[in-house]
Amino acid sequence: MGSFCHGASKIGAIGSIEYHHILIHHVPILCCPVCQHVEPHPRIHENLDLIVSIANNDGMQEVDFNNYITFISYEVLFENVSSVITGNWDKVVKQQIDLSLDLLSIARNLQDKEWEEELKQRLSFFGKQMDATTNR
Repeated sequence: MGSFCHGASKIGAIGSIEYHHILIHHVPILCCPVCQHVEPHPRIHENLDLIVSIANNDGMQEVDFNNYITFISYEVLFENVSSVITGNWDKVVKQQIDLSLDLLSIARNLQDKEWEEELKQRLSFFGKQMDATTNR
């Protein structure tokens, strides 16, 4: 698992995922702000396997991560992500725009036209995201 997807920094969050046919709530996840791909944080895969095993043995199809795992430090899990969603998507999009603008400046200084174009596309996407969130 890389920390980037579609050239954008993955974002940390707590969410619900379906893992091996079990719906698990309050799971530390990483998501791509561009394609919206969501995956469990790589440091908790063993925990998810354990939770699924317990849920299957108990005949449960929906569980809460926090009922089984209580020793995880979210600050440590998300220390290497650019943003953590805490309920404010606008703030995350603005952070991604700022990061992309900083990188665009670097790409221009390096005269890396291909990287510049990728960053311009990413900024265009985030601009549309901002428009969508402000026009709700």
